[in-house]
Amino acid sequence: MMTSMFVLILFGVVACGAALWSMYRGLSGEATKKFLHFENGRLTVYYYSFPGMHEKTYALDQIREVRFTHHWVRSPVSHTGKMQIVLHDGTVSRSFFYDGSVHMKKMVLATSLALMSLTTKELAEEFRRHGVRRIIIDPHLLE
Repeated sequence: MMTSMFVLILFGVVACGAALWSMYRGLSGEATKKFLHFENGRLTVYYYSFPGMHEKTYALDQIREVRFTHHWVRSPVSHTGKMQIVLHDGTVSRSFFYDGSVHMKKMVLATSLALMSLTTKELAEEFRRHGVRRIIIDPHLLE
């Protein structure tokens, strides 16, 4: 009885460890290095959603504005940014969430407000370099 319980607990610990390691490797690789990709007048946004990584592409000349807002998703001590793209026809994109991993190019467990602000400014500047002039940033991200 005790042996079978030990084996079951050991199996659970190994399975959880393997799942966490797989998630860490996925998040520390290309996913954090690629959030936005600009090429040939097009923007591709990479994001995670069940069951894995996805991408959404927009023509840069169709983007009217980009909105950045501030959220506490994980906990009150870790900050997350939300980006939405508004097209000229009024269509608003899905919410794309990001954290300090975009700036640091590696997985970040907790993002300070200062790092979130730096990451948001970096993303906004990237849009400006590619011709998007209307950038709306939540005042909390400018502190």
